[in-house]
Amino acid sequence: MSKTIEDFTVQRVQYTTDLPVYEVLKRMDAAVNRDSEKNIVRSIRAARTPKELELRVKEVAGDNFGFFFEFNHSNWLKMYLGSDDVPEMHVYTIGNPILAQTMLKHRPLSGLYVPLRLMIMGKYADGNLGTIVIYDLPSSMIATDDRGELREAAEVLDRKLEALVQEVTSAACRV
Repeated sequence: MSKTIEDFTVQRVQYTTDLPVYEVLKRMDAAVNRDSEKNIVRSIRAARTPKELELRVKEVAGDNFGFFFEFNHSNWLKMYLGSDDVPEMHVYTIGNPILAQTMLKHRPLSGLYVPLRLMIMGKYADGNLGTIVIYDLPSSMIATDDRGELREAAEVLDRKLEALVQEVTSAACRV
C-alpha cells in the first residue's frame, strides 16, 4: 500500500449581490431546471446509448447545467445551534454529463469535481440583506497541469458557470 498527497492551488470565486437570498435561490432553481419533471439524474440512468443520453440531457439542461442535488446547511445548523441567527446556506450540485465527458476522457480524476458544487449564502441571518455565491473555479481543480484539450474543456466550464452565476445574481435579471 502506498499513499500520495498532492498539493495544488484552487481559485475560489465569490459574487456578492444585494438581492435577497431567496430570490437568488429561486433564480438558480429556474436556471438549472430544478422543478422539472425531467430530472437529469434519472435521464443519465435511463439512457442506453450515447445518442439517447445526449437527447435526454439536452431536454433537461440544454447546453448548460442541470440540477443534481441541493443541501440546506442552515436548516440543520439552526437546530443544532438552537438559534435562528444563522444565514441561509445552500450547496447546489449541478452539471451536465455531456460537458463532463469532455474532461473525464482526458483525466478521470476530473470526476472529483464534476458535477460542480456552489454555495448560495445569505450575507446575514436576515435573508433580505444580500447574497453571496461562492464556487471553486473548475479549471483550477481539473486542469492543474494541462494546457491542451483538458484545459480548454475546463475553461468552457468556467465560462458557463460564471455566466450562470452572473445571471442569478444580476439585479437586472428577473425570473
